[in-house]
Amino acid sequence: MSFQEDKNQLIEYMAQGVKYSENEQELEEFFIFLERLEEKASTETQYYALVADAYASIVGNPKKAKEAFLKVYDPKNKKDVKKLLDYDTWKGRPIVRPDKRAKTLPKFKYVDKSVLKNKFITQKGSACSICNKEFVALYAGNAYISSDEMIEYASRQDKFCVNCIKDGTAARTLGICFNSPILEELTAYDTDKIDELVYRTPECSSAFELCDEDVWPGCCGDFCRYIKYDRREELFYFQCLHCGGEIVWAMEA
Repeated sequence: MSFQEDKNQLIEYMAQGVKYSENEQELEEFFIFLERLEEKASTETQYYALVADAYASIVGNPKKAKEAFLKVYDPKNKKDVKKLLDYDTWKGRPIVRPDKRAKTLPKFKYVDKSVLKNKFITQKGSACSICNKEFVALYAGNAYISSDEMIEYASRQDKFCVNCIKDGTAARTLGICFNSPILEELTAYDTDKIDELVYRTPECSSAFELCDEDVWPGCCGDFCRYIKYDRREELFYFQCLHCGGEIVWAMEA
């Protein structure tokens, strides 16, 4: 494929919203395409611009995007300067390549395991920095350190395992919470339910920020279970744990 054909293919991946896809085969095909771009960039410098866009717009890894972009960066170009600054201030959660994702996860009360596939990585030689267990699923999602500030763990050294999230050890040890601290202000819910969602459930609430809704839906005096996100319809699906009723949230128009 020519440079323009590869560029058009990348634009198509962006338009398709592949970064939201739950289809692992589709995602794996994208990562194979990205590998080809990186190979071509080693001999044709212009491809680094495509690699940078792929890491920034789809993978969500500003560090990798910046590394590639610096190969073609022009300090005299104002757009290039702005893009470089954007990489330094970007916050989010990168996509985990399917073949690196954890294959098995424990059950969480408020989030379906299928939603969590992209938040945990299993790597050889990896160990939890809290319980020191090896060959466990390590967290690569976000965490709140205050009500308006988040950090992402994909590139941090102090990685911790899924079990240390589930039993609350990670939150207590590191002084973090996984879903919005604003949830603690919801007096209509029991403290144990709030603690379960805020401190012992992998982060999902930030995904709802583009919805004109509350921070997490509830029904029958309890928080609902987050079932799935339909990327094509831009809809979030929840289910009541007690009556089985379905609640659907839509992205703002």
